[in-house]
Amino acid sequence: MPNSPPPLRNFRHWLEENRGLQETTAWTYAQMIRNFLRPLQDPNRLLRDPVEFSQSVLEYDQSIGPRNRALFRCALRAFARYVDEKAPGTGLETFQLPPLPDRRYQSGKAQADETRAILGPLLRTLRGKHLKWAVIERLRWEDKRVISGEVHLEYAPKRVHYRVDRATLEALSLWAGNGKPARPEQPIVPSKPGADTPMSAYRMSQIAGD
Repeated sequence: MPNSPPPLRNFRHWLEENRGLQETTAWTYAQMIRNFLRPLQDPNRLLRDPVEFSQSVLEYDQSIGPRNRALFRCALRAFARYVDEKAPGTGLETFQLPPLPDRRYQSGKAQADETRAILGPLLRTLRGKHLKWAVIERLRWEDKRVISGEVHLEYAPKRVHYRVDRATLEALSLWAGNGKPARPEQPIVPSKPGADTPMSAYRMSQIAGD
């Protein structure tokens, strides 16, 4: 039988210390998971039952607005990894949600709000690694390298490596791939999810509030 799931109060600290997320991003992820677990009578039992967990996640995912769904999925992916690391054997990390609805049917404002809510914290984290917007604009997912167990982005023209935490890149990959891992040939930050063209440095700075 799996170990007892770890308490949620340590999740935010784990995100900051083990996944390298900035304080604001870690707080947002923890709040999303807290909102998901709060109505449940016995969250610990839910985390020990992958079938019930899947059903509850699907119901909650359908109940929240489009602006929050992609963010919730990123937070959920990190939380499942946290639970699996602290209490191996739960099987939560293998759970997959169905693709998000086609963004073409969202209003322009809804898309802009969603992009700012999800992408803003991730861009600020990248910028905090001394990556310039012009460099980010030129990077693609095939530039990702794993060196001595750490994830780096390689900027070939300058032969420079930038170390980036896995959690940020995993969340960014899901956004870039529109709910699926980004393709190697895609820009690190595409103009929109699923696109093969990069987002401009100016737009990235606007979304990040730089």
